[in-house]
Amino acid sequence: MCETNTCQKYNKTWACPPAIGTVEECRARVQRYDKMLVFSVKCELEDSFDFEGMMAGGEKFKQVCRAVDKAVQPFLRD
Repeated sequence: MCETNTCQKYNKTWACPPAIGTVEECRARVQRYDKMLVFSVKCELEDSFDFEGMMAGGEKFKQVCRAVDKAVQPFLRD
């Protein structure tokens, strides 16, 4: 998806390529760890043009990220 710039964010955000490196570089970086936490947030949209729903979903995702960060901080070493 990144190679084809599906979301139109390529080279526009620090969380996307090329700022995060290649797929191979990302794989090598995450494989240094022996544990990982993966989570997701699902938000319902009325249709693919539901901009308000997308914005609300983005805000919900940020709230969940903050809550997860707060919950795992005591367990992080690096």
